[in-house]
Order: sequence, then structure tokens, then C-alpha cells
Amino acid sequence: MNFSNKQYKNFRMGVENYSFVKEVLNSDSDNYFGSNITNENALFTNTIPYNHLNYSVEFDIAPLSGIIFKVNELKREK
Repeated sequence: MNFSNKQYKNFRMGVENYSFVKEVLNSDSDNYFGSNITNENALFTNTIPYNHLNYSVEFDIAPLSGIIFKVNELKREK
């Protein structure tokens, strides 16, 4: 949730495991008469630790909006 009137590009969020992350709902979508600042492409976590978690993902978030992601953990081959 972004309760401010500022847009955030490349907002980083910590994720516990290596994962595939897909946006499933974005309140800023043009389906809901928003400005359509969405994350249409699937995202993969990267190995940049963030907020005491081993992985992180970056995404864009519109002002005054909320996003729901589906996170699927992936197995890493050694």
C-alpha cells in the first residue's frame, strides 16, 4: 500500500527466498480507472539482501494505490 501522493519507481522489497513474483491486483490499473502504473511483467527476486531478508525484488508503485503479488518460491540449482 502506498498512502502517499508520490510515485515510487524501483521500490525495493525484501523477500525470504528466491522467487518468481507476479502482480495479481493493482488498484491503479486502468480496469479501476487508475493511471495504469502497473508491473505487467513477472519479476524474479535478486540476491540483494534487504530488510534482513536474503533476496529482494523491485517494482513500481503508483501514488495512493495498493498491489497484491503472488510469490512462488523457486529451487536454485547448485
